[in-house]
Amino acid sequence: MSNQPPYGDAQGQPGPPPEGFPPPTPPGQGGGATPLPDGPPQGGFPSAPPAGDAQGGYPNAPQGGYQSAPQMSPGGYGQPPADVVKPKSIDLAVKLMYAGAGLAVINIILAFFMKGTIKDKVREQLEKDNKSLDDLDTIVNSAIIVSVVVGLIAVALWIFMARSNDAGKSWARIVATVLGGLSILSFLGSLTQDTTTGVTLAFSIISLILAAAILFFLWKKESSQYYAAKSAPRH
Repeated sequence: MSNQPPYGDAQGQPGPPPEGFPPPTPPGQGGGATPLPDGPPQGGFPSAPPAGDAQGGYPNAPQGGYQSAPQMSPGGYGQPPADVVKPKSIDLAVKLMYAGAGLAVINIILAFFMKGTIKDKVREQLEKDNKSLDDLDTIVNSAIIVSVVVGLIAVALWIFMARSNDAGKSWARIVATVLGGLSILSFLGSLTQDTTTGVTLAFSIISLILAAAILFFLWKKESSQYYAAKSAPRH
């Protein structure tokens, strides 16, 4: 036998394989699989992130899901306007207006009960003016009819003014002021009439005081603020 090694030569070069084994594959050529190194790859696709780094869902997605839409601030556009508080001065003025309506109704009723008194006053006036008494009854009846019609109109105006001013209508306060001025003029005119009785004079004085009190309450500072707030445009 020879003393040479059975596989490979002395210089480290591989020799022929023993019988029954395939020849070894040179380095760098195809063949058996080469074990992967433990370090990071030098090229190609990046390695997958280690387990536990992803937060779930798509990468770079904000945590906590989508943000909710901004809420409307209280009192912003679209909110119903708050109810305007009605001052006490308006309440008092409205109550006095309803009292004026009641006073007008009483005045209508008294016109029928005072027919005899009115007739006597008219007769005195006709005799003073040297006029015929033939039309005495016609004049008295006409006066009563006029009193009833005017009284009904007064009742309607009192109620209409009460409701309109209670609602804060600025024009209603102006109309009430004009009517109050007419009431003062009517009172002054009644003082010059010879047909004025004690009862009608008393009613005229009460109406005058009532009108003055109503105008006082309607034009108070808090009342003016109430009318301004009610007349302000709503969105």
